[in-house]
Amino acid sequence: MNPDRWGQIKRIYHSALELEPGRREEFLREACASDSSLLEEVTSLLAQDRSPDGLLQLPALKVVAQAIGEDKAPKALLAGRTLLHYRIEEKIGQGGMGEVYRARDTSLDRTVALKILPAAFVSDQDRMRRFVREAKAASALSHQNVATIFAVGQAEGIHFIAMEYVSGETLAEYSRKRKLEPAQIIDIAIQMADTLEEAQAKGVIHRDLKPTNVMVTARGQVKVLDFGLAKLARSAGEPGEISPSSLTESGLVIGTVAYMSPEQVLGRQLDHRTDIFSLGTILYELATGHSPFAGRTGTEIMDRILHSEPEAIARFNPRVSPELERIVRKCLEKDSELRYQHASDLYTDLKRLKRDTESGKPAPEVWKAERHPLWSVSLRLVVVGVAVVFLVAAGWYWLGGRGPIQPEAPLTAVPLTSYPGWEFTPSFSPDGNYVAFEWKPEGPGANFDLYIKQVGVEPPFRLTTDPADDISPAWSPDGRFIAFLR
Repeated sequence: MNPDRWGQIKRIYHSALELEPGRREEFLREACASDSSLLEEVTSLLAQDRSPDGLLQLPALKVVAQAIGEDKAPKALLAGRTLLHYRIEEKIGQGGMGEVYRARDTSLDRTVALKILPAAFVSDQDRMRRFVREAKAASALSHQNVATIFAVGQAEGIHFIAMEYVSGETLAEYSRKRKLEPAQIIDIAIQMADTLEEAQAKGVIHRDLKPTNVMVTARGQVKVLDFGLAKLARSAGEPGEISPSSLTESGLVIGTVAYMSPEQVLGRQLDHRTDIFSLGTILYELATGHSPFAGRTGTEIMDRILHSEPEAIARFNPRVSPELERIVRKCLEKDSELRYQHASDLYTDLKRLKRDTESGKPAPEVWKAERHPLWSVSLRLVVVGVAVVFLVAAGWYWLGGRGPIQPEAPLTAVPLTSYPGWEFTPSFSPDGNYVAFEWKPEGPGANFDLYIKQVGVEPPFRLTTDPADDISPAWSPDGRFIAFLR
């Protein structure tokens, strides 16, 4: 390890030790900034700390020597060596699945990525057998957006996976360095949905879809890594495979908690729809720059995944169309039965959205009354006046302008909402499946906000959060927009 890098890790590690466990996560986020590998290194050492003296009080060379003696880190000295017909060139990454090296396959004269598996994983024979079975299934995927697995092997006591080498940036790095336009987000989403469709057809579940497991090449091509391998990083406790490996002992998230589906959090049996939820989380982050279920600890994040609805994407990024927001929210349905049932359906919706976006159709602009305060009051009076005229005309037509009214079957009142407070001006979507309304909950400081509710499904989704009153929702004829008064 580079001495400067070691010194940086050591400084942050000791500073974190001086803090209470509950304050460490925020400190590490600031100290490590956008360096995800630095964050993983320090967090891993914090989790392993057992003695009052601390691991890092040993000289760096002594730590490496001790690790070699305990057969924990022969991989740290792999650069320049040859395993079977793979000549290892340099380390290019590290994660929960182990270290990754760029290597040369001398038998086929091609560059590959070698993932060196941690000794703690390979020492469990049952776990390794399950892993090899998963790797074989994943190697059956032949798709332009999947990093292909070439082989699973071992040499000199070192277990490794040989896979396609992808030159580029992780999606996490790619999105952090540039401001993505909605069209770019849609393009990334289409490629990933196409990938999930192929995996679903082959019966392969990723289980660990996240921005650091997705590469983007210089030409904008997406490559999904580690398909079917996530099971190795979990405990043997099926079916949902939640394990403490997702959290450090101090409660800091170092794994994939933020991208888990509700069924993963609950430890239930998983199917391909868990990957659709994870993709929805990724797309929300790309569109807003925020996690939909952000929390200070892994426990808090899991609670929000199970019980909280994310903020409206438009609040963070008004350039995102309502249709893209609808697609993302359908991916993030907590009940897997309400999510996209097939990745092909998600892919179709995204392709249709891309077509409509590229066709140059101008999106209807919703006029906001707060920009014109005098018009706000006038417009409300006009709306009320028009409504009164319409009701008078309709009453004359039905009561005076027609013949005797024929008796009809009695109507049954079905309450759509029954929430504490005040609910007004319901407006049905054109397809009749959703109702938008204004609601002011009970309690001091409450105000009217807009909510959308699927008929017969709870809870409603809060559409606006402005301190001013938002009232009188009205759907556009195509159901893509909602106009309202503020």
